[in-house]
Amino acid sequence: MFILFCCLMAVTVFPFIRLVHRREYLSVDNCNVVKGFFLILVFIRHFLQYKPIFVETPGHDLILMINGKLGQLIVALFLFYSGYGVMVSAIRKGSSYVRALPRRRILPTWISFAAAVAVYAAVTIGIGLYKPELRRILLSMIGWKSYGNSNWYIFCVLLLYLAHWIAMSLAGTGNCSVAVLCVLTGLYVLVVSGYKDSYWWNTAFCYAAGCAWAVNKDRIDALLDRVSFGSPVGSLFFFIATRLLWQNRAVSEYLYLLCSVCFAVGVVLLSRCITIESPFLLWAGRNLYPLFIFQRLPMILLQKKLVGHGFYYFIICLLLTLLTAPAYNQISRWIIRRCKSSRS
Repeated sequence: MFILFCCLMAVTVFPFIRLVHRREYLSVDNCNVVKGFFLILVFIRHFLQYKPIFVETPGHDLILMINGKLGQLIVALFLFYSGYGVMVSAIRKGSSYVRALPRRRILPTWISFAAAVAVYAAVTIGIGLYKPELRRILLSMIGWKSYGNSNWYIFCVLLLYLAHWIAMSLAGTGNCSVAVLCVLTGLYVLVVSGYKDSYWWNTAFCYAAGCAWAVNKDRIDALLDRVSFGSPVGSLFFFIATRLLWQNRAVSEYLYLLCSVCFAVGVVLLSRCITIESPFLLWAGRNLYPLFIFQRLPMILLQKKLVGHGFYYFIICLLLTLLTAPAYNQISRWIIRRCKSSRS
């Protein structure tokens, strides 16, 4: 596993690292590259959940250690960039964007997720992994239950979108709306923590952090530019804070909320002075949804068929996951064309 990881990094990351100060460190492309990098880590984390068939190789323990240390932090940037992107769009486009958010962002996200759940349900019921229970199917459609798919993230994102829409409807697109969003996010954490494990909520405030950055970006950039080596020093500070909070998470599991925000801010600051000009990571970030949501399908289907063949299991799962993106895009475009033609 360690060798495969190193090969993957050698091909997709290391040759493309550049030390350069970027004013547009939160551009769409730069964010997509960072998301593509963390998507690789998500794939490996999910793959390790099926690791009983994987023959341990030199460095395998190191991969397990890195996976254990990072934990939920690997999705922190997804939420941060999502909050940042929605808030920037709202600031630029105004109240019309806010009013249309349920129809143009929340509903399409849910429809895409429900379609993915239907695929997972058909596959896992077909192979006998789950039973066709109506209650489970309905709860899976909103992300509360699962048919083998990754559900908590979409459940969290949908509610954060809804909370953000409410906050902007009540308080506009400034810091007041961020404060309202933080209150609503806190309510989400309090409620969900009573029913679900901590990974359902312990990165939720990264979304609000992205919104706050969008509102205050000019002031943040001006402050960083006034300080010598502001970005690398700031990044180091937040990574140290992340480490300290992570070490003391046993004191309170709610410390992880702050830990995840510190990690996200540390990576964002690092992206001001280090960039990865990787075409593959850019493509992966642009296709985040299908690559993220469907990557468990080949892992589920091939787990028992490739017992004892960990290398081939990893490679085949990776290739099949990569193929889901063009397939998903083709199907999505076909559905959109059909909908448009039916309207006309």
